[in-house]
Amino acid sequence: MKFLKRGMLLCTVLTFLLVGGCGPADEAPPDDDMTEEETAPDEADAQLIAEGEAVVQKNCISCHGENLEGGMGPALHGLSAKYTPDQLHDILVNGIGAMPGGTAGGQEEAVIAYLLTLD
Repeated sequence: MKFLKRGMLLCTVLTFLLVGGCGPADEAPPDDDMTEEETAPDEADAQLIAEGEAVVQKNCISCHGENLEGGMGPALHGLSAKYTPDQLHDILVNGIGAMPGGTAGGQEEAVIAYLLTLD
């Protein structure tokens, strides 16, 4: 009889813990998930990115590879983990290592916008 009472008590406590931890069913999901519309670049951004891509295709693939995965120069994917936009601007204007400055031809903002999409 003692085991039966303990078993029932244990089942009751576990039931309350499990049911109590579920929370109300009509609770709204958190708003921290962004919709596709909120994350998609607007038309101006898309134009800037396209311009940057054109400059990169013209001026960068000879050293960084056709897929920008590296060649004579390093891969250009994942740059946001290594550099800030200001640092990328400085590199494009002044060069770094064997890379000459001025490769963006005055379109540094567009090139940076495009490169940051490669992450």
